[in-house]
Amino acid sequence: MPVNMAGCTTDCVEKPISICFQKFGRFVGTYPWWFFISPLFISAVLGSGFYFLEDREANDIEDQFTPVNGPAKLERQFVQQNFPQNDSVFSNQRLYTDGVYASFIAVSRSSNILTDAAFQEIVTLDRKVKELNVSMGHEVTHSTSLSRQVEFEANTKDVIPLFSITYVIAIAFSILSCLRFDCVRNKVWVAAFGVFSAGLAVLSSFGMMLHIGVPFVMTVANSPFLILGIGVDDMFILISCWQQTNVHDQVETRLSKTYKEAAISITITTLTDVLAFYIGLMTPFRSVRSFCLYTSTSILFCYIYSITFFGAFLVLNGRRENSNKHWLTCKEVPEECPVGQSKWYELCCVGGAYDPHSGTEEVQPMNHFFKKYYGPFLTKSWTKVFVIVLYCIYLIISIYGCFQIQEGIDLRNLAADDSYVVKYYDNEKGYFSEYGPNIMVVIRREFPYWDENGTPAKNKSGPEEQAMKHHTNNIQANAKEVHMLLCFP
Repeated sequence: MPVNMAGCTTDCVEKPISICFQKFGRFVGTYPWWFFISPLFISAVLGSGFYFLEDREANDIEDQFTPVNGPAKLERQFVQQNFPQNDSVFSNQRLYTDGVYASFIAVSRSSNILTDAAFQEIVTLDRKVKELNVSMGHEVTHSTSLSRQVEFEANTKDVIPLFSITYVIAIAFSILSCLRFDCVRNKVWVAAFGVFSAGLAVLSSFGMMLHIGVPFVMTVANSPFLILGIGVDDMFILISCWQQTNVHDQVETRLSKTYKEAAISITITTLTDVLAFYIGLMTPFRSVRSFCLYTSTSILFCYIYSITFFGAFLVLNGRRENSNKHWLTCKEVPEECPVGQSKWYELCCVGGAYDPHSGTEEVQPMNHFFKKYYGPFLTKSWTKVFVIVLYCIYLIISIYGCFQIQEGIDLRNLAADDSYVVKYYDNEKGYFSEYGPNIMVVIRREFPYWDENGTPAKNKSGPEEQAMKHHTNNIQANAKEVHMLLCFP
């Protein structure tokens, strides 16, 4: 019940919004076919944007997964301008980009590689790298400068089957949850079109972004799974509120009451989700920007289609129920089982039952379980103590896990588990992990590189020189190779 607070009740915001949704629900219930067909037409038009999918794909790892205008990129531009690459003397350790080259790791299966035979084979491999002919005593793993990029882009083929399987599972779960033993009140088609509504939202939003020209990054392929969960959640909220309305009311009235109770909930969750993802647009990573833009737009379309397309289908399904027609054959069935008919006939050909006291649909077994057993179980004193203790344990484990998070990315995770480069990365980590990355140091001032102490002639005790000397020592202790590039003014 609303409480007065300084001349304003606690529902001073909720009440007018609920009234607006109630009027909108009645409008949708009056013209359901318009709100049912329009999203289909809009999705078909916007979905044509998938024609540009191949052109919009942007899976360059450096461009999408590193900060825009990061310090490393700016420093590399300086190196490219002042130290142009000499292709006649190739060294992958002096490249300032991935370059175009191939490398391989030969792992000996014997305990000693310091033999003439082993060295002879290494020379042979180096000379005939494009047509490897290795003896049974060695294992060769290879990688090229393009392997990481190619294998990363190939992950799309692995995502599409998962996407299809997920939608099949979601449809199956929704149908089972909405399955009724009443052939009239059965909500099978309602559940199927609820999942279909989420699919239309993905089609419309992705198509619109592709039409606009927003890059399609690999991370965006994970967005439909999130949209599916949000769409199914909105569907269950709307169905639950619909079942609480009086079955004898007109469908327009039932939908208006449904929107009055449910629209506020799904509106708040939509606004918070969209706001969270739009905040992600401020990140310096292009891949995150694309993901947030695609996902937030999909959530908006999912919300719009839930209160239009799905609401219109609730009305159409409600008209069928008011006519007491079968959910599959759409033929009218009796409300009472004729005398002499079997139980199977009653289950398949008799329907339209409702609660005679409230006029609402009968309570379903799952709802009955939570209301009759699970709810009272949680209110017991010992259950409360157990839940609090369990939550504290969970909280402690979660806090501990937060301190175990490590920054960085394992390159092997960018490729599929069965990719040939995974074994290459494993060998590189197993046999060369003690060496750090290649480091390139650029000094933008006069520097006496012949001085083994590494101290400039001028201002030997300056803080800049001391800091550089300190960092250089640390770099040399951890790096595989340090390249000193001197740039004289």
